[in-house]
Amino acid sequence: MSTCSITIFLAVSKNAIENTKDKKVYIEDERKYVDIYNKTDLKEEELVFLFERYKSSRKGFGLGLSIGKELCKILDIKLETFIEDGIYSF
Repeated sequence: MSTCSITIFLAVSKNAIENTKDKKVYIEDERKYVDIYNKTDLKEEELVFLFERYKSSRKGFGLGLSIGKELCKILDIKLETFIEDGIYSF
């Protein structure tokens, strides 16, 4: 795993930990992909803002996920997110 891949994983994991509804985060590792998911109050239509810079509602700058997404583009890594039944997944 490259340093950039680790950086992306950490950014997405950190976001999941800081924004979970029930203080639980689940990480499943498959050979070709990693799923990170938790419970959320986010709505599907709010996902479009998730990767925008400076959109953090917390104490940070709101750069972690936007930088992670840009690194994914550079490394040709597919980064998807969706919400289903109150479960937020990357």
